[in-house]
Formats: sequence, C-alpha cells, structure tokens
Amino acid sequence: VRIVVDDKGNTNRASQEAMKYINLLDIPLRTVDAFPIHHDKVIIVDGNTVETGSYNFSRAAARKNSENVVVLKNMPDVAAQYLEHWQDRWNKGTDWRP
Repeated sequence: VRIVVDDKGNTNRASQEAMKYINLLDIPLRTVDAFPIHHDKVIIVDGNTVETGSYNFSRAAARKNSENVVVLKNMPDVAAQYLEHWQDRWNKGTDWRP
C-alpha cells in the first residue's frame, strides 16, 4: 500500500490527523504539489483491479454528496494504464512527515 495526496488540499485538521495515522502505520505517504489540484481518486489492486470515480474519501462524500464510483475487475491492461499515471504522480511527490 502506498498513498499520494494533494499537498494543498490536505492542510485541514481532519486531513492532517488522517495523515498522521497513516504515518504511524508505516504506510508510505507522499504529497504532490506539481498541479493546481491533484484531484485523482483511484485505488489500484494487485495490478488487476481499479476503483475510480468522483468519490472523495471523505465523510461528506459518504453521507451528503452526489458521487459515483466504478470498479473495474480483472482488467490488467486498464490497471497498468492507471498505475503508470499513478506512479508519475508518486514520482512527483515528496515523502510526508508530521
């Protein structure tokens, strides 16, 4: 598991607490500021499955907002394309430490 998030969009208290918790679990976490907004929402599982959509991983998305998500299973070619994009963002990021 590795996580990359927008640098500017994760300065509020809730985001900082979540990032500290991720850090305590020794999960690699990077922030990226190479874009006006890093707005990707994607999970890639085992190079085979992709979850993506408008859904922000937030309380508001779960409880109030109109959101969508699609899960593409057993699609390694699609997963490879998403992973290439994700890896580029990871490479542009910097390790986050509290």
